[in-house]
Amino acid sequence: MTAYPLTGAKVSVAAPVEVGRAGGRLWFPSLHRLDERRILCIATLAEDKGQGEWPAAVFVTEDEGRTWRREADTACYGMGSSRIGPGTMLLQPYEVWPLAPGARRDATAQGTLFTVRPDGALGTTRAAVRFLGFPRDLQDYNAGQLAAFNNGPILRLPDGRLHSTLYGKFSGDERLSLWSFASRDEGFTWEFQSVIARQEDVPVPREGANEADTVLLPDGRLLCVFRALGRTPYWRSLSADLGRTWTTPLMIEGAASVKPQLLSLANGLVVLSGGREGILLWVCSDGEGRRWQRVNLGTHHNACAPEPLRYPAEVACGAVAYAGRAATTSYTGLAGLGGNGALLCYDRLANGWGPAPGPYGSENSIFCVRLHVERTPVPQ
Repeated sequence: MTAYPLTGAKVSVAAPVEVGRAGGRLWFPSLHRLDERRILCIATLAEDKGQGEWPAAVFVTEDEGRTWRREADTACYGMGSSRIGPGTMLLQPYEVWPLAPGARRDATAQGTLFTVRPDGALGTTRAAVRFLGFPRDLQDYNAGQLAAFNNGPILRLPDGRLHSTLYGKFSGDERLSLWSFASRDEGFTWEFQSVIARQEDVPVPREGANEADTVLLPDGRLLCVFRALGRTPYWRSLSADLGRTWTTPLMIEGAASVKPQLLSLANGLVVLSGGREGILLWVCSDGEGRRWQRVNLGTHHNACAPEPLRYPAEVACGAVAYAGRAATTSYTGLAGLGGNGALLCYDRLANGWGPAPGPYGSENSIFCVRLHVERTPVPQ
């Protein structure tokens, strides 16, 4: 592993391992723990546009990311999942439809149940997931859908419920809002809890509060970090009552851009991944997500990967003003490996937002790295 010293912490990163590759599209990866041995990496094969369900490739590791195999494809990609029994996991849907004709405050979509069969193979079935009790009518989206998007990773709360976030637009709003939802039945039914960030709380053009992740801090509070606009700082909000109320959102110092992924470690440190440009990791030791120190995983990737699979230098260095064809979505996945270890995945694109092949190669690739994050003495 390569060690990256920070103030009060040290991040050790293994060489990147290729999860899989494909022509056309293979991107926006996410990680999901299926059981004590298996972790799934799910990456969509679809174009990045509203389409209802997003076909995806499913890769499996049984050795903490050292080796991978493509196990199956699934009809619908999702970024959140819950383990609901031995060898069984519910993958959440991303886009939603009205629960009944004319309904604008209750929504539904088909999730995917992954189950390990007796022969060890991975089976999939579909299951309805419901999202109930939006406090205002939702806008229309795409073909008969509602403007609510379920891409928050799922957190198990101390009271046994599950917590997740959705974002979207209320009727009449110009920008996005971010919402807290909770489930008492392992992720099949979600009930509205609260608004984390209203459109007026995040006055940025075009977007507003959207892609988010939430962790439980050592003091029992929830920390939610969310995107407001690509290539601009992340925002954060805290809850002292398991998501029922939230502090006024504030911009974060030193961490920015798309689809934040959070992980709270056994030593009390919190790690955050994302980026754009590049693939970046941040570490926070202040206990509430105010200040973050950065490790550039794009440069780490380029130091280890063969020349044909490296990023352009401007992407690897994390330059936010990079104007060339995208070489990564900068969407990442994080999964805990126990203690202070983690697995992180990311994509490397051949042709930006177009299908491979392209100027960076004939196929898109997904990579992962193993991380270990430890506390170190702070110089006096």
